[in-house]
Amino acid sequence: MQENEECEPWPRLDEVIEELNYESDRAAAILLGVELDDLLLEILNKRLLPSSKIGIRLLEPDAPLGSFASKIEVLYSACQRTPKFSATPCLP
Repeated sequence: MQENEECEPWPRLDEVIEELNYESDRAAAILLGVELDDLLLEILNKRLLPSSKIGIRLLEPDAPLGSFASKIEVLYSACQRTPKFSATPCLP
């Protein structure tokens, strides 16, 4: 990403917030979890995994990076240990 490019880390944020205004607390929590999982998947696809069958298989639901928790842990670890992540203002 170039320095002069505008960074939008979560392009759907305004749309998601608007959707959540019409939902119950329980539904809003579930929908927000799904949106965050999709965002984490996008980050993993763009930053960590090569375009390969192995990379795709790692993200399947029953694979090592398939769960929401494992995606969070991997990305948190990458941000802590890799300058590429910690210095990047816009992950996706």
